[in-house]
Amino acid sequence: VLADGAEAGGADAAGHAGVTLGLTHILRRFAWDASRGRVYVPGDILARHGVNAADCLSRETRPALLAALADMRALARGHLAKARTHLTGAPIAPRAAYLALALVEPTLRLTEKPGYDPFRTPLDLPQWRRQWALWRGKQMVALR
Repeated sequence: VLADGAEAGGADAAGHAGVTLGLTHILRRFAWDASRGRVYVPGDILARHGVNAADCLSRETRPALLAALADMRALARGHLAKARTHLTGAPIAPRAAYLALALVEPTLRLTEKPGYDPFRTPLDLPQWRRQWALWRGKQMVALR
């Protein structure tokens, strides 16, 4: 807490963390949403690569779609880096609220593996990997 009562980096960290978690969620549930006729990838990202919602709903993996999803991944990573920057030096207690960010990187890495298919590659981490990532995240924020 700063002298004026404001929390150091709190609002900025929360904003970037929320965007990161939201984008990762969209990537993780992309196939499930498409199977129900929904596309949550921002239109400007799709348009930049010549992809439209119908392409997403066709459930065919094309290079342009993979490029659009790579942009989403890069955007998520950018916001993750900004959230971490704003959390540097923050008191330990508020950092505990950001533990879910520990699950972002392992999920994004799954989308970078050779052969990744947004319609067929499962992005749900096994329970043991989720626990491991959360434990490591807990150590990084020094929540003992």
